Formats: sequence, structure tokens, C-alpha cells
Amino acid sequence: MIRKEEVYYRCMARTLAPGSAALAEHPRTVNLREFDILELANQWLGNLFKQENVDRTVAALVASQGPERRLQAAIEAGVDPAALVEAINEAQAQRAAARAELDGAAPPTAVGEAEVYAMVDAWETSVPR
Repeated sequence: MIRKEEVYYRCMARTLAPGSAALAEHPRTVNLREFDILELANQWLGNLFKQENVDRTVAALVASQGPERRLQAAIEAGVDPAALVEAINEAQAQRAAARAELDGAAPPTAVGEAEVYAMVDAWETSVPR
């Protein structure tokens, strides 16, 4: 969201999984100014690609291409499926909108470890030190 030329990020309690421990103490809505976190976020991202972390980061990026299982994991953890109806309906609406946008586009291909390492290497050589 943009307010008066500044970018804010919003976290709403209703987007948390019902029954989540975080939900009990989470304010109804939290707005966070991008400027306040940008430097820390960039440092954290830079840390992910340091030599001592790059193998773990590459493995996580490759593994993240798998199917989403958050709602199923929530049900397996004991959340009442009826409590997930709103989240499921919203996810289905977003999926339908995305599908409509992607129709006709070439299907994406999964990226292997070698390609991710090549991207990391290319990024490291392009970043001024």
C-alpha cells in the first residue's frame, strides 16, 4: 500500500491460520513503513548469499518450488477445517485470477541447483563492493 509517496506493508490478523499461537496476541492490523525495515531486510538477504550460507539458501530455493501445503498442514495440526473456509475461498479466487492472467503463457520450468548457483555467482559479480 502506498501512502503519501511512502510504501507500507500491512499484516492483518485475519490472514493468520485460525488457532495459530500468534493469533492470540496479534493486533488486528499492523502497518509497517518500508523505509524502516529496508536496510535490515537488505542485510538479511545479503546474508543468505554469503559463502557460508549459499548452499543452504540454494537448497531452500530449489525445494520451495514444490506444491503449497499450508492449509493441509494446518488441518493436520488440528485446525478445524470449517475455520479455513474464508482462507480457502480467497485462495481459490486469487488462483482463478492468476490462472486467467497466465493463460496462453509458456509454462515455467523448474530451476535446478546449478542454475541457482549460476544466478548467485552472476549477482555477486554485479554487486559493487
